[in-house]
Amino acid sequence: MTTETNEERVRKIIADRKSGYPLLNKDFDWFIQQAERAQELEELNISLSEESRGNFQAASKYKRENACLREALEEIKFQTTFVETSDNVLEAIEQALKGE
Repeated sequence: MTTETNEERVRKIIADRKSGYPLLNKDFDWFIQQAERAQELEELNISLSEESRGNFQAASKYKRENACLREALEEIKFQTTFVETSDNVLEAIEQALKGE
């Protein structure tokens, strides 16, 4: 197995061609493999971009929901100041507001 990079391989093929050597079948095969790999990576990139976009939209939705829930808890906490409320309820509200 070689540690030759793609760039080194292309440079070698170009240099060989400039020196008058023909393009070998193994070079054709390598170019085809590189094109196929590039296509696979492009498809993966598209798939990951779509997944990322979906994750961003979900995160935005959850942030909005969190804001609504926080607002509701703040209102409940405020309303409990007017009514006798058990310490457990107040503690649960405080923990929820802290994110515990």
